[in-house]
Amino acid sequence: MPTPPNSSPAGLAGLLALALLEPAAPLWLLHASGISLTGGRIAHGVGLSMGTLNAGRMVGTLLSWIAYLLIGGGLLYAGLSGRL
Repeated sequence: MPTPPNSSPAGLAGLLALALLEPAAPLWLLHASGISLTGGRIAHGVGLSMGTLNAGRMVGTLLSWIAYLLIGGGLLYAGLSGRL
């Protein structure tokens, strides 16, 4: 069974966009997204090395999705706030 594509590059591109929109997007949001994405990818990788279904993979996936939601929300906020 083929593996699904990795969404980490999209997360990194979102972090870059948030960093470039820094006056409009809060700096704490950039840091929270980056920490969540990094921690999620590390936890997911550790979980993959331990077996097929375990807490590491689930926590890693959850942290990654939280990061994607934070990034998306931050980009929407920056675009709609009118402070660009």
